[in-house]
Amino acid sequence: MEKILVIAENNSFLVRNIAKQLEELRYEVAITEINIQAISEYKENVEAMFLYTESDTEVYTKELVFIRDKAAEENIPIFYLGEDAENL
Repeated sequence: MEKILVIAENNSFLVRNIAKQLEELRYEVAITEINIQAISEYKENVEAMFLYTESDTEVYTKELVFIRDKAAEENIPIFYLGEDAENL
């Protein structure tokens, strides 16, 4: 089963609904906050990352660089949902 890491600012209704929809498509889903340490815990066996933000992404510069670098190093696609994609 493919594993998708959902990375979000908070565990909101929308985030839980996204995870539920992915699970219905037979993906294994883990949800974590936008935090380098928390994301690092899911380093193994992640086939894709789904990033969701509700606010300005400038707040998460270090975290976004970490996510981007991890994805590039391990050839992991990143799917993004949010308003401010310029800083990604």
